[in-house]
Amino acid sequence: EPPGAQTIELVFSEFETEEGFDYVVVFECADTDCSELIDLAFLSGSQEGTTVRSNRGKVFIVFVSDESTTGPGFAMSWTSSTEAAEPQCTGSQTLTETSGTVEDGSGASLYQNNLNCEWIIAPLDAVALTLEVAIETEEGFDFVEIYECETEQCQNPTLLVDQASGILSGELQSSTGVVKIVFTSDDSVSSQGFQITWALFTPPTPSCSGQQTLTDPSGTLEDGSGDEPYTNNLECTWIIAPSGATHGVALLFSSISTEEGYDGVETYNCETEECLDAERTNFISGSLGEGSTTGIISPTGVLKVVFTSDFTTTGQGFSATWGPVSAPCTGLQTLTGRSGSFEDGSGMAYANDMTCEWIIAPPDAISIELTFSEFDTEEGFDFVEIYECMDGGECL
Repeated sequence: EPPGAQTIELVFSEFETEEGFDYVVVFECADTDCSELIDLAFLSGSQEGTTVRSNRGKVFIVFVSDESTTGPGFAMSWTSSTEAAEPQCTGSQTLTETSGTVEDGSGASLYQNNLNCEWIIAPLDAVALTLEVAIETEEGFDFVEIYECETEQCQNPTLLVDQASGILSGELQSSTGVVKIVFTSDDSVSSQGFQITWALFTPPTPSCSGQQTLTDPSGTLEDGSGDEPYTNNLECTWIIAPSGATHGVALLFSSISTEEGYDGVETYNCETEECLDAERTNFISGSLGEGSTTGIISPTGVLKVVFTSDFTTTGQGFSATWGPVSAPCTGLQTLTGRSGSFEDGSGMAYANDMTCEWIIAPPDAISIELTFSEFDTEEGFDFVEIYECMDGGECL
């Protein structure tokens, strides 16, 4: 409690305790007799070189060790100031340079508590920006938020990064030439802060865009990126409506590689090409196993496909083929040839809710060998069962 102190800085030049069991807690005193304490820092384990700053003139420090296992302990020094610290950042700033760096203003020290700072990055004639982001804040309490805006006034911003907190780093691109950054800290515990470097960015041509209607009997559907990864911020729609698809239309994916859970393909059943009352049926995201396929069937004969990607991380995209669903197999058939072949009758993809039976009964046959040249069903749900029949050919 240095006389007249407005700020106190603690530097732990040595710190080694039994992690999780022996610890130092630093509190700020909210009143003169320290009857009300505010948590400032909890230190345990190896914390050599840690700096703790209080924007109050009085701190309370507690060291606790348990009944077993010790360590070298800690050594700490402090300095104080009788002048209240100037805010490291405040208000709103507008930056119009074509490149530069935004940071919380703390330099090599820790950022202060109770900050609320805003930056508008708006280079002249910018189409898009790339941001290199490095964040180290009190997780869950001090935040960096990033928005993209249409104009410098940023009246209706779109959220790019929501309450980034803790230790994070990476690169992201905006789809506009104006970005807004907001940094807030609460009334206790601080950290190193953040640094964001920006530069002009020319976005690549979108892999796909808009809406297309496909009426050919069959064809191939792809995200449009070719051998390159698809681009960010996509929303592409295809209406697949082959004429004469009386039994439905099937879409069979031979490959898909997207950012799992964020980028993917949604499918909808529609009654008409206008697809006004679409029924969402699937969301496919991530990757298919090597050699695997997955199929979608719309029994209405009109299938809406929507591919979306978010603002960061892409993949190789997808490739699929579509075609009409053949008349499904039905009932029971008996096959008496010495050899032959049969299939489920679906062509591209079999329909849902099918039950089909075949009895293979060549005259005087002693044994029968079946070879499946193709076999691909929904594992665990769609299946083929094979039975041996009693003498006389009765399969009851």
